[in-house]
Amino acid sequence: MKAIAMLLLATTLVSASALARQTEMVDLPYQALRAPTGTALTSAQVEAAIRDGARTQDWKVVSSEPGRIQLRLTVSSHAMDVLVKYDDRGFDMDYVSSENLNYQLKRGTSYIHPNYNVWTFNLADTIATSPALDPGYVAEEANAPRPPPILTKLKLAGPIYLYRDLSYRRGYFVDEDIRSHCAWNQGYAGMTQYLGKGLVKVTREDIATLPGYTLRATVVNLRATHGLAGPKWAVIHVELFDNGKVIGELEARRVTTLPLKGACESLNKVAGALAEDTVQWLQAGQFEARPEAPALTPMETPAASATSSPAAGAAP
Repeated sequence: MKAIAMLLLATTLVSASALARQTEMVDLPYQALRAPTGTALTSAQVEAAIRDGARTQDWKVVSSEPGRIQLRLTVSSHAMDVLVKYDDRGFDMDYVSSENLNYQLKRGTSYIHPNYNVWTFNLADTIATSPALDPGYVAEEANAPRPPPILTKLKLAGPIYLYRDLSYRRGYFVDEDIRSHCAWNQGYAGMTQYLGKGLVKVTREDIATLPGYTLRATVVNLRATHGLAGPKWAVIHVELFDNGKVIGELEARRVTTLPLKGACESLNKVAGALAEDTVQWLQAGQFEARPEAPALTPMETPAASATSSPAAGAAP
């Protein structure tokens, strides 16, 4: 089992910045949107979702006019601009320009650094799942003050109990085959326990009923539908609790564009990398949490468990 676990980590999975320098640019098609309630949208709601998605993913509005918003993302020495065109049914996204992303047009085909595809996919997915599409959404004020996070410094000795199945944020649509059949749902917990070397213990019990330190990992964004080409990624929100009170929060993101056999295989690699990020965060011992973060509550329903064989290191 140890050999399998090490193989999972040793398999090449890289963050976006370590991918190949250039790949074919993915031109995202028009994306239709719908309100969670099923009611018709307005162009104002779609615009609000675009602005909310841009703010969430750290894009800045360069210019705007009815039906068109130009956005810019700057990461270190890299920058890129896209034009988002929208109506009351959805939006489209077009490349405008970039800096230090190796853009080239070769025989009618555009090539660019793979980060471009990852960042635009993330932006589009965040827009499509924005709470601004809900008719009852109330936008935050642009410069509304936020309370400072609580910084906690701890030397954790464990055990920190982690529920063996990943959960998915409320209302988030996930391919049911991914949710219930991919071994990554348990692989993340199993690898976190393995890499933690006694720091983390996987449990089948509701962690809200356990004393001491507990850990909850929730999938907040995922792109891994079977048969869908292009980058596969997952974003998880990890919360560390001390007797039910949150004392630390981490958002971890991993992506791969390797030519793997399928979505589940890609997610298995992602699970190992996310587990490594989680353990490093726990070992560092510096935790930030929002003062208004909710306390840990009992599970409403058990998380779906994988029907395939558990990933290496998962609890029996």
